[in-house]
Amino acid sequence: MRIDDVKAIVLTGKNGRFSGGFDINTIEDAKKPIVAAVQGLALGGGLELAMGCHARVAAPKAQLGLPELSLGVMPGFGGTQRLPRILGLSKAIDMMLTSKPILSEEGAKLGLIDAIVPPQELLKVTRKWALDIAEARKPWVRSLHRTDKIGSLSEAREIINGARQHVKRGFPNLPQHQACLDVIEEGIVHGGYAAVLKGYTPILTVGIFYNNGFEMR
Repeated sequence: MRIDDVKAIVLTGKNGRFSGGFDINTIEDAKKPIVAAVQGLALGGGLELAMGCHARVAAPKAQLGLPELSLGVMPGFGGTQRLPRILGLSKAIDMMLTSKPILSEEGAKLGLIDAIVPPQELLKVTRKWALDIAEARKPWVRSLHRTDKIGSLSEAREIINGARQHVKRGFPNLPQHQACLDVIEEGIVHGGYAAVLKGYTPILTVGIFYNNGFEMR
């Protein structure tokens, strides 16, 4: 098979789990539509991978979340930028600061999941979804380019400033939470790609501080 024969791509996992991560920019900028088939868990890098795809189809009760802050690091593969653009700023910040996952049913209501189907139908429906994008029957969406759920700069900064005050009260000794908000704000002001690059920088420093001297490599 030649690459020109490929119309679209489906990403899926094995044994009830989706993925732990990948080079998401490579996926989002691909010249073929890529759709995630999510079952079981899509946490951390796995959810970031799914958000980098052009659509997401999930089985019932799949868990979706970015728990990195509870581990002393930040989402490092663009989750700080894609989640706000898909969910809206308030809900995305809440998910990241609390590190609590949501189920695919809630994700569908919020726009994170495009469709929920029985597990036995997951690959079939996802393949069709990917082909529908390739043949222009469904939209080709790159989440890092979206701005429709961000609101104005002043509205976004008001939400972020409110989150900063919440962090000072609730997480006074955990600097990764404030660093995460810094990166989110960077994306609002300067665009998603610029913030994705900045998002990699604080991870090592925050991890070392949070683990009280343990050197993370």
